[in-house]
Amino acid sequence: MLGVVVLFFGGCVALIASSTGDDEATVTPGDDGGSAQSNERGLTFQGKQDGDTAANAGDAVTLDAITITTTPLSEVNDPYSAVLCTTVSINNGGDDSADFAEFDWKLQDPAGAIRDTWITGRPNLLGYGAVAPGGTATGEVCFDNRAGSPPGQYVVLYDPSFDFSSDRIGWINQR
Repeated sequence: MLGVVVLFFGGCVALIASSTGDDEATVTPGDDGGSAQSNERGLTFQGKQDGDTAANAGDAVTLDAITITTTPLSEVNDPYSAVLCTTVSINNGGDDSADFAEFDWKLQDPAGAIRDTWITGRPNLLGYGAVAPGGTATGEVCFDNRAGSPPGQYVVLYDPSFDFSSDRIGWINQR
């Protein structure tokens, strides 16, 4: 019986170890015409952790055959609130469907505060779902734009909740 427990525990550790994000991301610069480079091209942001990938807003980041792009943040004034929004595109170049969820996105402001997504009445929100192999999902992700938000470096963070990896992708925006 002890052998079964040890074998089970070892299998769980192996599964988690294989899902910890050791795959390296590729960053493809946006409209500036640069070439694809491995990982973060020397970019950094406050709170960046080992394994995180940094990219400029507009760059495409590919990890595990999934390519994600975010546009630069734009300020939107809804009737009930002011928000910062980015349009996210997820392209699945893999063989399996890829889940996506709006709550996997965060915004880090220049002071280092990390905000969750903000529910708005915007018509094209990313929402939740899956992208079939060869498919694409596109939609907005918005965050509260508090009055008096300071200028500086804002980071749109992709931090999947149901992933054993602690690795994140951060798109840097200067505002």
